Parts: sequence; structure tokens; C-alpha cells
Amino acid sequence: MISEGRSAYMMGIGGTGMLPLALLPREAGHQVSGSDTGCSAGRRALLAAAGIQPAARLCGPQMAQADLLIASPAIAGTHPDGGWHGGRASGS
Repeated sequence: MISEGRSAYMMGIGGTGMLPLALLPREAGHQVSGSDTGCSAGRRALLAAAGIQPAARLCGPQMAQADLLIASPAIAGTHPDGGWHGGRASGS
């Protein structure tokens, strides 16, 4: 998972697979942020209850400061931030 004191930024954080994945490190006390352009109100409420406020757009500064970037497989390679799919997506 995430080493102690590290943070994660998740692209597509409101997705079916990504939302529960975001809750795990958050419940362990880690900083989790992310974005999702199609996140429903119900999913936003679940994230907010865990202390995660998903952005409707990509947040470049938050992404750049995160120790780990996790991108949903639903994020297309043509996505405006598709360049982040490389090594950072695997945690390197």
C-alpha cells in the first residue's frame, strides 16, 4: 500500500474500482486526493464522508506533490493528463 506519511492522487477516484481503493489508505490515515469528471453525487458523498474531496477537474499541483499517482484503467491515453500514465502510475 502507501508507506507511512506518503500521499496518493487518484485519477478517476469516483469509479467503481477506484473509490474503494481510495478509502483503504484514507482509513489508514494517509492523505488521499483525486479527480473524476463523472463522479456522481452519491459517490462524492461517500468520498466526502471519508475526508476526501474529489475535484471535478485534474489538479496539477496536487498531482505533482503526491508521492503516488494511481490512474484508473478507464482514463484514456488521449486524456489531457495521459502523460502521467508512465512510471508514476506504477509508483516509481
